[in-house]
Amino acid sequence: MSFQKKKYLFIVLLLCIFTMKCTLAFAKKTAKDNYRILVIHSYEPNYPVYPHFNKLIAENLKKEKIKAELKFFYLDCEQFVKDEELDRVYHFIDSIQVWKPDLIILNEDQATYSTLACYHPFLKTIPIIFSGVNFPNWETLQDYSNVTGFWDKPDYVENAEMIERLLGRSRILFFHDETFLGKQVVREMAIQFTNKKNRFANTWIFNLLENNDSVQITKKYLPFLEQIEKRFSPPDTTTFYYINAREDKGKNVLWSLSGMVKHSVFVQTKYDFITMRIGQLASIPTFSVISEGVGYNMGVLGGYITTAEIQVEEEISYASRILKGESINELPITQSRKKYVVDWQELKRWNIPVSSIPANYEIINIPDFQKHRIVFICLFVVGALLILIFTVFFILRKKNKEREDGTASIPKEEPIVPVTDNTDTSDNQLSTDMADVQQEEMSVSPVITIKKQSKGDSPVVLIAEDNEGNYLLLKSVLKKYCTLIWAHNGLEAVNIANEEKIDIVLMDIKMPKMTGIEALKEIKKTQPDLPVIMQTAYAYDADKLLAYECGCSDFLTKPIDPQELKVAIKKFIPSMDW
Repeated sequence: MSFQKKKYLFIVLLLCIFTMKCTLAFAKKTAKDNYRILVIHSYEPNYPVYPHFNKLIAENLKKEKIKAELKFFYLDCEQFVKDEELDRVYHFIDSIQVWKPDLIILNEDQATYSTLACYHPFLKTIPIIFSGVNFPNWETLQDYSNVTGFWDKPDYVENAEMIERLLGRSRILFFHDETFLGKQVVREMAIQFTNKKNRFANTWIFNLLENNDSVQITKKYLPFLEQIEKRFSPPDTTTFYYINAREDKGKNVLWSLSGMVKHSVFVQTKYDFITMRIGQLASIPTFSVISEGVGYNMGVLGGYITTAEIQVEEEISYASRILKGESINELPITQSRKKYVVDWQELKRWNIPVSSIPANYEIINIPDFQKHRIVFICLFVVGALLILIFTVFFILRKKNKEREDGTASIPKEEPIVPVTDNTDTSDNQLSTDMADVQQEEMSVSPVITIKKQSKGDSPVVLIAEDNEGNYLLLKSVLKKYCTLIWAHNGLEAVNIANEEKIDIVLMDIKMPKMTGIEALKEIKKTQPDLPVIMQTAYAYDADKLLAYECGCSDFLTKPIDPQELKVAIKKFIPSMDW
């Protein structure tokens, strides 16, 4: 090959390398800096878990170096029947698709089922990840090739063994019903507990019929009062009982949770309007095989569960891989990891020693003093020693100074100096100088002022309302308890909130000059912690969603009910005494 040809070949090679570098640089430059992620939750916005859960999502996205704008939708599934719920989700997806999310995350069973079962066409165009799902609807999932996620399969056997480790042989109670999830719970429990390799098999009291792939309870009513003869002694072996809370007699439900039958525990197998407060109401320890309620002051002692931390870490890891270019078909549906978790507060409530908890259990909600007790004790001891050392040092220093100045117990005898009428002695001059010094010290002594609370020291409520009649209604309810300030439009509300010390804002949405939503955004820029309760006669779901996204604390629908208004205000001003 001639030198000329080699030269041309070398130039072509350089051009190819240059082109590839330019292409990569352009692709990197044009890659999305911010993604849009839609998160759909199953329950209501004030469900205690969600503030922590949403914070975990943001933290894990940051850890994965994913910049994303998040939007949250709360299905509030306990408020709707099936057809209403499907219709609600369909219309929401219809409205949110203009936002063009890059990915959807579905949390818990109901959000996953209802979202996929509404079959909105847009749902098949973007990746979808589900998590926290105890009983996936496999038939519905087969209709979607763009869906993956994590199966939070309940482990009833491990939870039963956990109860025995902590409390010994027990009578384990749980609620059963004829809903889809209720039937799935009983079916899965039967499969796990009737396994011949399982030592709990002989303790299973249900008469179960297993036909192909279905399990049914043949006896729908098992009166709890009649089942237990030895109510005060431990059972010979751990035994399981079910109570149909939706159809059973009230006395059996109340009796089962009263603690009258000793060595009983309640196990939460699903989260709904019946079980959501059981842990707080029951007079027996409550465990959970699902993550809902554990660690959020809902009275649940613990369980072998997938925690919120695990759930979010798993779903965001999949989200990160998808957003970075990995195909969703390469990410299979996987069972979630689990761990043993107990709540420190509930251990104290049921007098269970922390020392009895196995080392592989995670104890949550430990107060800082208990968690870092050794550190606090060391700091206290060091602080006490330092105070003692400094006290002894100053006492010794004072005594040494007294000795040096000759101010011991025997005073020195002062010489007598005669004073004449026409002589200005040095002692007189000294006395005058000392008096001047004392006067000067008094003149520069600090002045301490005490802030006096006025007699009318009461919460200040800013009412942003352009309708005088509506304002007078609110005034009639609140004037005896609060100091009221009236803003006639959103612009006035923003100015007053920035100039005055306000404790809470009642904000109408439809107002001139500046709407309530716009005023809410401006106020939250300077006072993010100021509670703002939005109120409107046009209570559309889109308005509520937008208001909550902009930082509103609560939402009231006109006409305002005085009692609901008082309850809403007291949530943010607990000292308010109506």
